[in-house]
Amino acid sequence: MIPSGGREKTCPQWSEPITSRSLRRSNFQKEVGAIIGAYPGVADANVYGVRLPNHDGRAGMCAIAFHDNHHPDFGALSRHLHSILPRYAIPLFLRVTKAMTLTGNMKHQKHGLREEGIDPKNVRGERIIWLKNGEYVDFTIEDWEGLNAGHVKL
Repeated sequence: MIPSGGREKTCPQWSEPITSRSLRRSNFQKEVGAIIGAYPGVADANVYGVRLPNHDGRAGMCAIAFHDNHHPDFGALSRHLHSILPRYAIPLFLRVTKAMTLTGNMKHQKHGLREEGIDPKNVRGERIIWLKNGEYVDFTIEDWEGLNAGHVKL
């Protein structure tokens, strides 16, 4: 209730849509992360969104850690995700990492990953894979330059 000239009038819950949208996105990311994390050879998966140049919103990205001595088959992973998830839920980018960074209460740390994004200069020593023509392939500096120049359509 907001006082208005001695009278009270109801106010729409402006924060509610933002809060519920945030909770839906968080739950969605957890569900997709759980599906990717259950794939054979995957030790852990952390799904988040990254900003891309010349595109609105955020693109889905997943930091993924594999078990030691596991050689991932990204083609098989792509086919698996396409068979289980709707197209919009499949992360466009994968970041292959050795281990996840956790917060003090054992949640995945996403802020640093989100800030680093997909720029090869920011992601040193880790491999970036992207979904190109329905298959996961290495994301190269040429791909990054094409994305920056607005030549890449996602």
